[in-house]
Amino acid sequence: MKLALAVVVALAGCSKDREPAPAADPAPPRPSVAADAAAPKPIDSPKAIDSPRFDAASPQALFAAYQAAHAGATTANPIDTGRRIWPLLSADARDMVTKMSTETIGKLGPTAIKVSPEDIGYKVLGETAAVRAQAMPTATIVAARALTKDRTTLDIKLGGEHLELVAVREGASWRLAAGPGLVVSDTEVFRAPSGREAPAGAATVDEAAAKFRDVLARGTGWDAYNMMSPANRERLLALMGQMGGTGAGDVAKVFEKTIADRRRAGITVVKAEVTDRTADAATVVLSYSNGASDRFHAVRVDGKWWLEMPI
Repeated sequence: MKLALAVVVALAGCSKDREPAPAADPAPPRPSVAADAAAPKPIDSPKAIDSPRFDAASPQALFAAYQAAHAGATTANPIDTGRRIWPLLSADARDMVTKMSTETIGKLGPTAIKVSPEDIGYKVLGETAAVRAQAMPTATIVAARALTKDRTTLDIKLGGEHLELVAVREGASWRLAAGPGLVVSDTEVFRAPSGREAPAGAATVDEAAAKFRDVLARGTGWDAYNMMSPANRERLLALMGQMGGTGAGDVAKVFEKTIADRRRAGITVVKAEVTDRTADAATVVLSYSNGASDRFHAVRVDGKWWLEMPI
């Protein structure tokens, strides 16, 4: 699932891009990535556990709550949105999201980014909501087909699309069951950018910093990919391959989404600074309008300067 690599790219080097942890009691220590991959555990978030108990007396009431959870959902707040949706899920749906998250981390393998099952699980739910947010307020249930007294399929008209969700009764309340309609596909999240693969560094490190700042303001996913060093491109391709992707085009789609998400959130680069200079290396620090910052390693290879994401 390419969305997992999007999480890594979005978090790479960011000092404040993560959504802040809830102010409730701290979560218990998280197991290592290796342990997560070997034995998936339920997502354990204070904000999810401490949220008010959710009860829906009917599948229709459940869908109304699901609609309401989409209010304000954007690609700028996927984790908070995912936390709102989490209480609506049945046990098997939570297991599905948790398994997806932990298996994805296992495929990613070691990275320099601290990626947790929580980050990926909530983000997947939140990204799904962001895709559907515009059409969700006017979505209607076309048919509710009772499969058993405790299981109902909801056929929903969502804009010009058809969405199928399954509701199950757990105790006295209805919840969303595991199923393909719960999560959007990669094709709904990622778009192919204009341009092509044409790696091109810069003559100086200052030019590389200025060029990448311009890419974030006006460029495409291909422009970002083409600024990465040869070694960094190989690393990105390897990660994408582990996620089932097929080459540079898929990595460019991830960059395209990351850049587009920040633009939609109104985040701009306010300062590009080069520090820690040596003859063949430096650090490029990009400071953003939201107070966050990215740190990229810059290297000179074959006479040209390139950037590297710390992954």
